[in-house]
Amino acid sequence: MEKIHRLNLTLAVCMLLAAACGTKNHIDPLSAAPQEAGADPEFTGAVEHAQGSVNEFFAAFFSPSPTQSWAGLRMRFQEPDSSLFEYHWTEFVDYYDGTFTVSLLDGLTLDLGQHPGRYVQAPAEDLIDWMIIEDDGTFTGGYTVRLAYKRMTPAERRQFIEVTGYVMQ
Repeated sequence: MEKIHRLNLTLAVCMLLAAACGTKNHIDPLSAAPQEAGADPEFTGAVEHAQGSVNEFFAAFFSPSPTQSWAGLRMRFQEPDSSLFEYHWTEFVDYYDGTFTVSLLDGLTLDLGQHPGRYVQAPAEDLIDWMIIEDDGTFTGGYTVRLAYKRMTPAERRQFIEVTGYVMQ
């Protein structure tokens, strides 16, 4: 079931990247493509909500419900000495002293040495989002996902639900 959610998440990101080819004056909340840091108050609010509620993630991760099918963290990875960064969904491994250790679900384009399955460390301030997904498609967290969904056209929303199986609340 976990592999299905990984595939669904990857397909959803690819679908949204294709749908998001137009110009925007805000950050694409689901994009993993390198982006410039910019001012997007809604995105900033979603990130702050995720960071402020990360203890909910820890509680659900360490005491999962019988129907929990996946738990992940979305982290920011920045190119050294650059304002370019990528957002990637990862799997939680550990948290100690303000640093997450996560396992990559896909490779980074900014650092080609970072491949899927590799463990990397990221400071807590690079947490962008977290998600706990249940078997029925409902989820907790996913604040940037909810923002991206809000910004989609009705056709994009239908396709997103079809691809991911998420239940948007």
